[in-house]
Amino acid sequence: MLQLVEKGAFSATALLATLQPLLREAESEDERDVEEVMWTASEAPLRRTPADLVRSDPRSVYAVSSEAEPKMIKIGVSKDVRARRRTLQSGSGSPLVVRWTSPGGGYLEGRLHQCFVSRAVGREWFDFRDAENPLRVIAETAGAVLRQVGLPSPENKEPFTAEATA
Repeated sequence: MLQLVEKGAFSATALLATLQPLLREAESEDERDVEEVMWTASEAPLRRTPADLVRSDPRSVYAVSSEAEPKMIKIGVSKDVRARRRTLQSGSGSPLVVRWTSPGGGYLEGRLHQCFVSRAVGREWFDFRDAENPLRVIAETAGAVLRQVGLPSPENKEPFTAEATA
């Protein structure tokens, strides 16, 4: 890039204006990654059982999708799901909807990612277009994971609809 600036193909100002938004986004992702590592290091003593990890993790697992593609679902984890949806919304051209949440923190999120690896279309996005009710599939899988470690299943409070549910 510096060679392009030196050759006059770009001005340094134009290059900086192009790179600054990318840098801000990368720094934001780095901050979330650092927070995750710090939380794990400070809150997770050695040799804790999966049930202990779930009980001590204050974060919720969520499923979010856009109104345009309701069955392309992001499975993530956050202390504040509403705030996380707003953050994700800034990068989406279609309104995003939180469709399901459950206690379970990072343990449950990681296990769901493992269970749905064949549906993965990105780091945390999964293709459920072949499922009649993706939320039922997610909730039943989450319930099975939690039962395996001796915890109750999360409730699937509402049926899946393609309409926004807030």
